[in-house]
Amino acid sequence: MKKMVLLTGLLTAHLTLFAEHRLAPADSNIVLKHYFASYTKKMNLIDTKLDLSFNWDSAFVYGKATLQLKPYFYATDSLVLNANSFKINKVTLLNGKSTDLKYSYDGSLLKIALDKIYSKNQVFNVYIEYTAMPYKAKLKNESIVATHGVYFTNHDPSNKDLPKQIWSQGETEGNSFWFPTINGPQTKMTQQITLTVDKQYTTLSNGLMISSKENANGTRTDVWKQDKPSSTYLTMIAVGDFKVVKDKWRNKEVSYYVNPKLEPFVKENFGQTPQMIDFFSKILKTDYPWDKYSQVVAYGYLGGAMENTSATLHGVEVMALNHDKNSLLQAESVVAHELFHQWFGDLVTCESWPNIPLNESFATYGAYLWLAHNHGREAADYDLLKGLSNYYNNPHFTDLTPIRFSLNDPDEMFDPVSYPKGGAILHMLRNYVGDEAFFESLHRYLEQNKFKTAEIHNLRLAFEEVTGEDLNWFFNQWFLQPGHPVLNVDYKYDETAKKLKVSIKQNQDLSKYPLYRLPIVLDIYTSGKIEQRSIELTNQSQSFVVNFPQKPDLVNINPDHLFVAKISDNKTPEQWVELFKRSALMNDKLTAIKNLSELKDNAMAQQFMLAQLNEKDWMVRSFVISALNKNSVNLIHDNLYKRLTEMAKTDEVGINKIIALVRINQLFPEQNNKALFTELANDKDEQVKTVAANLLKSLN
Repeated sequence: MKKMVLLTGLLTAHLTLFAEHRLAPADSNIVLKHYFASYTKKMNLIDTKLDLSFNWDSAFVYGKATLQLKPYFYATDSLVLNANSFKINKVTLLNGKSTDLKYSYDGSLLKIALDKIYSKNQVFNVYIEYTAMPYKAKLKNESIVATHGVYFTNHDPSNKDLPKQIWSQGETEGNSFWFPTINGPQTKMTQQITLTVDKQYTTLSNGLMISSKENANGTRTDVWKQDKPSSTYLTMIAVGDFKVVKDKWRNKEVSYYVNPKLEPFVKENFGQTPQMIDFFSKILKTDYPWDKYSQVVAYGYLGGAMENTSATLHGVEVMALNHDKNSLLQAESVVAHELFHQWFGDLVTCESWPNIPLNESFATYGAYLWLAHNHGREAADYDLLKGLSNYYNNPHFTDLTPIRFSLNDPDEMFDPVSYPKGGAILHMLRNYVGDEAFFESLHRYLEQNKFKTAEIHNLRLAFEEVTGEDLNWFFNQWFLQPGHPVLNVDYKYDETAKKLKVSIKQNQDLSKYPLYRLPIVLDIYTSGKIEQRSIELTNQSQSFVVNFPQKPDLVNINPDHLFVAKISDNKTPEQWVELFKRSALMNDKLTAIKNLSELKDNAMAQQFMLAQLNEKDWMVRSFVISALNKNSVNLIHDNLYKRLTEMAKTDEVGINKIIALVRINQLFPEQNNKALFTELANDKDEQVKTVAANLLKSLN
């Protein structure tokens, strides 16, 4: 959809700022913030055909591209394509014959003069011969977001320990480093990619392989075709010595491309993919939309994983190679995250990079849904809470709006606001409207926008059409404004009147952040049971009176953590311990531990935390170690050091060994830790080994 069909609250703020700028005094220095708009659609890129071969030594791509296009609306006699670090050999028009076209090229934009003015109904085909030289491009930096677009591992002496592979990374705008195209998520096309490689190598691309032919010169030519439209950044290629392990979902191929030495780990890391596809297809009432689903493991990939249409690429670092519980859970979460993208991001794509939460927040929540289904809510909450801690612990992210247009670079959008906070917002929305309405709304959103792009208001409208309720208030305060509620809560019980009074004040800076409307659940604990009450906060300060027959043992606000917030209340240390013991929710246990860890010189709290380091649940142990700080250790100093040393050596989960090592280094610098760090620098877990070695080096 063309951007700005619907006037968002955020745009209104920009327009207001612009109006103030125009009316400001002559000496004013007010400046309109940069607005990162959706890219203007000047051309419809209908189809791309690529014929590619490669020079490993120079890391060159030799390409022949045939692009089918037509003007989007306005007639034009020119075409502008993104093409980074190319040598252009030929540009011709294919109209029954080959006609050379004039062009100019500045190293990033290929500007082509067409043979005439074309109207929006006239289709034309342009043929380009080129050499792509991605490693000669000047990059912003060496992160994955400043991509070469296509990577050749083991093409130079520094990479000789890596398997020989070629793989691509398109998001955000890397694919124009290896084929001429139109950058941005708004452009969708069908495609056919022909790859000629040495015959010992296996290839992978989007869609299905429609032919494969061995050539007399020792090469092989594979042709891959995808006849369903997909955004240009989701096009991919991979070439390497891959072992292909095949599975299936219904009648569609599900396959895993890995280096042969990784084959023993395939089932453990990827084996649940068909069950995931089935689960997501059922809850969304929209079957997996692509012709196949492949996953390929790449060496040297820095970005975790990438949801290319029908062919996800994983970095080898994401795989669990040690049978560790945490590593396996994280690998499973990544597989589910990337798979959910096949619906949210690939089938329906954000129309602009500022709308990236429509891709990434959903993928984050897709992983949550799968983990809750497969392992129970505790594992799902653990995974989401770890991500949210990255949001809460960095004040910079509080000032960022999930859907935000004030960007200098689209890569700025890939942060804890778009991922875990956005996933948590979707969890709030689900709990507000209910499961049936939530998944019916997702189904409507997918069906209305499939093979197209969408903005945040398309999602809102789908929910409003299903529920019949105006949800502007929810989308405005959570998706279109920054921050989160900062609540102070006080509980008082009147024995005579048999009434519980709950007083809540919103303490966030209202000059920067919104005043929230918050549907709130209260868990009221009495001996042997938990009763729930629902209230709704609409004012900055508000008190609620609840009839209740006896004084509660404790009251817990937002027990399911159904909204993102920082909450302070007047629980006693004993009540925090009670909450930890009686609540079945990982969220509540974490909140209790966090509050206990902040109590200074409290012997009961410190002894309780020490005891939880023996908790059989490894996720609880992980949160307890993470919460330890100087306030929470002074009265248990010797016993804590002993227990952390034991955990560093023997805990069954690698992440707990790592956190124990870090806490020992931070909290016990006076101890002689050299022998411990030396021992664990030879641990069988590679990550533990690396952390211990770095700590050992820091002692020297």
